[in-house]
Amino acid sequence: MRRLALRLVVAALALWAGAETLEGRGVLAPPVLRHLRAMKDRDTPPPTCEDLALEAFPGLPVRRALAGYAPLERRGVRVEAYVRRIESSRDGDFHLKLVASPSAGAGAHYVTAEITPRWRRGSPGWSLARLAGALRAGHGDAAPPAKGPRRARLSGWLLYDVWCDALPAWVFDRGRRVNGWEIHPVTRLEVWDDSLARFVGLPRQPSTVTR
Repeated sequence: MRRLALRLVVAALALWAGAETLEGRGVLAPPVLRHLRAMKDRDTPPPTCEDLALEAFPGLPVRRALAGYAPLERRGVRVEAYVRRIESSRDGDFHLKLVASPSAGAGAHYVTAEITPRWRRGSPGWSLARLAGALRAGHGDAAPPAKGPRRARLSGWLLYDVWCDALPAWVFDRGRRVNGWEIHPVTRLEVWDDSLARFVGLPRQPSTVTR
């Protein structure tokens, strides 16, 4: 019985160490995965954000060595798009599927943006339900509203998720997802206000409005 318990403990530790390594943590993680973890965990907004068209994402470099794409990840970007769906992942991130048109269907190509727990902490205005409602995005079993998603503008860090282009296509929905480039983490959200004819900030605290 003691041997069985010891084996189970060893197996559990091995699984934990393997998971930590794949997440870019621990001494066994290779530099490319440690870099990816550091990029995902950024907790300060970019000092400046340059406008980047959604159509520009397919032209960003993929399947390069770390030195070939890391400089681009120092860029803060601001992207105008429509959020067709928003979903919660197992790691706590919210995944937003960005499309170029409010009429884009389920098979449309999309770019991914992610809101991390660090940016949602203490921010009830950025809960899944509130974001889905404000963006008019589908989530869970709910389809997008009939009038389509709302015009939005997202700001944050440019990030290349190497896993997306390294693993089999079905894992990351390649074929519809453009590539491994993302806005991750998203640090600011805005929605179009027809009455003001401009974008307004989507506040983290629902009692305040950023205009």
